[in-house]
Amino acid sequence: MQQVVLRFCQSKEEPGFLEVNILLERQSGESNAWRRINKAFLHAIRRQLLVWRSLDLAAHEHYEKLLVDALRETEHR
Repeated sequence: MQQVVLRFCQSKEEPGFLEVNILLERQSGESNAWRRINKAFLHAIRRQLLVWRSLDLAAHEHYEKLLVDALRETEHR
């Protein structure tokens, strides 16, 4: 079991770029297994970010709209 915090913030070194800060905190479970599993988890996040970078502006806008619509839907529940 773990706590995960993802933060997207403006890069201080590269204006116009975002940084992703990931905090993983093990709350229970065997330490070595936790590290091994999270290594795969971090690689999966990295792959998703690389795919995102490869998309064009229209695709970014499409997914942004999906996110906004999903957030609005959760607010109305």
